Amino acid sequence: SIDIRNNDFRSIDLTANGTTRCNVNQLKNVTELSLGGNYYLNSGTFSIAAGNNVIRSISVNSTNLPFPTGTEGKQTLETFQGSYARNLGKLVDLEGGNSISYRFDNCGSLKNLYLYAANGISQSRFPVFTNPSLDYLDVRYTNIKGGSPNGNERNVIPRATFQSTPNLRYILIDSGSLLTSPIHPDAFVDVSALYYFWYRSYGRTGGPLPSFSANPNLRYIWAHHNAFTGSPPNLSSNPSIYYVRLSNNNLNGAIPAYKNKASLHYLYLQDNQLTSISKFENLPNLRYFYAHNNSISGEIPDFSECPRLYYLILFNNNFTNYKSGSFKELYNIRYIDLSNNDLSSQAYTQLLDDLYENWKSVNRGGVTINLRGCGNPNKEAQDFITILRSKGWNITITSN
Repeated sequence: SIDIRNNDFRSIDLTANGTTRCNVNQLKNVTELSLGGNYYLNSGTFSIAAGNNVIRSISVNSTNLPFPTGTEGKQTLETFQGSYARNLGKLVDLEGGNSISYRFDNCGSLKNLYLYAANGISQSRFPVFTNPSLDYLDVRYTNIKGGSPNGNERNVIPRATFQSTPNLRYILIDSGSLLTSPIHPDAFVDVSALYYFWYRSYGRTGGPLPSFSANPNLRYIWAHHNAFTGSPPNLSSNPSIYYVRLSNNNLNGAIPAYKNKASLHYLYLQDNQLTSISKFENLPNLRYFYAHNNSISGEIPDFSECPRLYYLILFNNNFTNYKSGSFKELYNIRYIDLSNNDLSSQAYTQLLDDLYENWKSVNRGGVTINLRGCGNPNKEAQDFITILRSKGWNITITSN
């Protein structure tokens, strides 16, 4: 193995003859090639020797090196580390007409492709990943563009992109250059091992979210700040889901009736165009639910089947009514923000009555309730507020 990380090497000696003197391009028996951390290292010629059939890992992170040539078909290659590299080039080369070359084509053992903050892959399209062992793909904070390798831009992630990667667990994509066209609805149906999905286009990629019905191991959906439309996914095929962040999109319609999700802890749906919310059932570990800055109207639903709810944020919606009993048994609640909803006087009073009963059942202070902009409390509601404030609750209303 060769490990010259974190020095100040700046070039590859191209005068070596490959016999008495070898450079890194000529090593046929090297298994691990670690060149990262040589910030100014640059070369117009960087390759893996044609006769090298044992290479396992290549690291060029934080260098100015390009993708090496000669990696295609290397069946032993397991890891490529190119994070923070500045001059890698594109993942897919279009060479003379319709000739398409993916840098790691048919690398059957490739597990890890780390390209975090690799500026050099700007405007690259997605290849068809022909790597059945691929486990971790990270192209966050790049300027990758997406689309098919042949130039078709109908889908930012085409159907074929991950068709041959059943073992891929981490798909992490983050770029301000991603196409505005949608992800193909079946882009992940062959990725049965998918565990973590991160996708951010900074408000660009639109259309409906892709299907996650074939991803039973999915635990994280982090798809914040896009332009996705349609309803949020119902997660019925994702029993292990733990964290969902779909904030800052254009999602509309109803929040589904999430039920029987024992692993779900975090659900962030704020800053969308959602108009209604269904009852949640058997969510024993839901801790954070954010749905503020939407257009949700009607009744604040029953959250009694979310017994561990800690933060409930619903401000800037159009709620008018309150489901009696919704907050009564939320004994772990620490923060409820309902500000700027047009609650009826009856809803206002019933809500505070339930919170008072909540406190009587589990006597504790340190709970914050924001009702600013929800109207003025009547005498009965004001009495509940006075009592709860005396017990250490922080309750904000329009008129104090």
